Amino acid sequence: MVVEKRLHELRVDAGLVQQNASAPPLPDDYRAFLDKPPAPTASLAMNNLVWKVDAGPARTRPVVRVLMVSDVVDTLALEDDPILDAAGLAVGVAGSRSLETLALYRCRIPDGGIAALATAVSGSVSLGELILPDNGICGDDAVSLAKAIATAVSLTAVSLHSNGLGDAGAAAVATAVVASPMLRVLRLRDNNIGPPGARSLAAGVAASSSVLRHLDLGQNALGDEGLAALAVGVAAAGYLHKLELDNNGAGDVGVVALARALDAGAKLAKLFLGGLSFGNDNVVGDEGAVALAAAVTNNLIFRKLVITGYEYGAVGEAAFLAATEERDDFKLEAEPEILTPDY
Repeated sequence: MVVEKRLHELRVDAGLVQQNASAPPLPDDYRAFLDKPPAPTASLAMNNLVWKVDAGPARTRPVVRVLMVSDVVDTLALEDDPILDAAGLAVGVAGSRSLETLALYRCRIPDGGIAALATAVSGSVSLGELILPDNGICGDDAVSLAKAIATAVSLTAVSLHSNGLGDAGAAAVATAVVASPMLRVLRLRDNNIGPPGARSLAAGVAASSSVLRHLDLGQNALGDEGLAALAVGVAAAGYLHKLELDNNGAGDVGVVALARALDAGAKLAKLFLGGLSFGNDNVVGDEGAVALAAAVTNNLIFRKLVITGYEYGAVGEAAFLAATEERDDFKLEAEPEILTPDY
């Protein structure tokens, strides 16, 4: 087919490098491409066959051409690009009918770039996952992106890990949670979000018409006040299944509020209150342990609890022991474990 021949030529023009033995080999004339340094790089998964591409600014145009010509490219990932031509990339995202995952890791995006990408995301008919960690997205960029998330027809998962969103950015994203028709996974780990942002997100979760099932707010600054605010949203959420809150500096007050929401019938199945220490651990004492144990006993939907920073004594330990003995299907992890952020 002409299109497939052209796609192969564009692979070469873009500096694509074979990374998978089962991927179609490049012609001998282009073996020089195999010697190109891999960073900064992009991953293009073509029919599950992985290639690499030199993703410097001069390579953006051929990569975009690949996106617009191909009907098999489903994943594009760029890492550590010093000056990402986001506006040019947006043209490819908007023109692609097969792109399912767009991931930009630690890229420097010039002014206007996020707005251009947001427009492309909003209009995409295929994009299901948007991964944008550590790109400095905040302020007006966060608002633009939130509007795109709210209107995207196929977007189901968004990760904005380590962008410095703050409370204002969290409030903007909360509006997207309310309006998005498809959003199932939202990761806002390490974004300097405090109690005001937690209140906005709680209201968004409670009012959401989407099917949000996984919310990651780990490694923020919610504290007791933020956890108590989230408990209101958790109690009202129709689909929320997994909530990650490790490293938020909370104690028994916030934990008890969440436990009471669970005890009252919240549909949450998995709650993460601990993880790899970043110096802002949640600390659960006897009061929090007793409240969580009651939730284990009374809420059969609640199936997993992770606590790795705890200070409860004999009373809390006895309460957990009694509750978990009654529930063969319940899993309690109370020893330190590394929770790898799944961007």
